[in-house]
Order: sequence, then structure tokens, then C-alpha cells
Amino acid sequence: MNALVGKSIDAVVTGGMGARAVQGLNQGGIKAYRAISGTVADIISQFTKGGLEEITISNACAQHGCH
Repeated sequence: MNALVGKSIDAVVTGGMGARAVQGLNQGGIKAYRAISGTVADIISQFTKGGLEEITISNACAQHGCH
């Protein structure tokens, strides 16, 4: 996560992420969002419309295989 912090990145979109990864990103001012199924264009469209769910510590993956 340190590679992303301090760059001009304010969000990442992923299929899933654990709580510690989310916490690390959040501490660096980066939010994580859960991708929907579809094309990259579909996902970008939903992201720009505010249609993707933010991944938080409380709804992050709790074990391997959840995403």
C-alpha cells in the first residue's frame, strides 16, 4: 500500500479487499470501492456516477476466498 500513498490516487476499485488493506489505504487518504461485474467501461461508468459500494473496515473481506 505504501507504493500508492502520496501519489495522486484517491480511490481504487477491486473485487474485494481485507480490512487491514482498507485501513492502510484509508490512512493514506485513499478509498476502496467494490467492483461490479461487467466490462471496465461499465465499472468506470458506475464509479463516476457514485454507484459502487465503498469498502470499509466493517464490510471488508474477513477471510481468503471472499472475492
